[in-house]
Amino acid sequence: MRVRLARQRPTPDRVRGRVREVGPERWWHRIRWAHIGGVLGAVAAIGSLIFTGVATYYGAAVSKDRLEQSREATQRESRSQASHVSFWSEGGPHRAQRTVHVMNRSPDPITGITLSLLLVTQQRGEDPAVLEPFQLTFPNLGPCKEMVLTEETLLSALDVSQQRPSEVQLSILNFTDGDGRTWRRADDGLEESRQIGEPDFPGTSEVTLDAPPAPKRAAMCDGGTT
Repeated sequence: MRVRLARQRPTPDRVRGRVREVGPERWWHRIRWAHIGGVLGAVAAIGSLIFTGVATYYGAAVSKDRLEQSREATQRESRSQASHVSFWSEGGPHRAQRTVHVMNRSPDPITGITLSLLLVTQQRGEDPAVLEPFQLTFPNLGPCKEMVLTEETLLSALDVSQQRPSEVQLSILNFTDGDGRTWRRADDGLEESRQIGEPDFPGTSEVTLDAPPAPKRAAMCDGGTT
């Protein structure tokens, strides 16, 4: 009879623990997602601020352009009648052929017309010419009308001797449009004037014509041929 030795079972203190080998850490485990979320939130906030700033800038630019366009439109509208009022002179070998013209091509009358002129008188010898400012005042000029003044008529009103070598030069035209705005037209262009009734030059003499010429129909009226 064979005797077998009983297998000795391990006691708890003899249990050997199995060592589990830890494999390499996955790459997504190494990422600090909390930090990335914070960074993404900051980037989104910055992007939102940039977008808001750009939108605000372009909105302000558009508003400025619209304001400029509105201002220009208002200015064009306010100058619409005044831009159709003009004056000029035409020359000739004789005084009777030299004329001064004031034309209103607008469909509305102008009032408070003041025409500032210079009387140029040549002196004997080499002395410089003498310039004497004077102005003519007319109550109104109707729509599509032109007023023509001869130099001979002007010199007669100034009581200038026909023997004196003198001539009249245009200077400034002042008038009031249908909206009550006062305008000044000169060689440098047209501008709204705030000097109502004041002479353009010191020492200006007021001259009144005995028989003002009757206005005639203007050749051009409000941009169209009459």
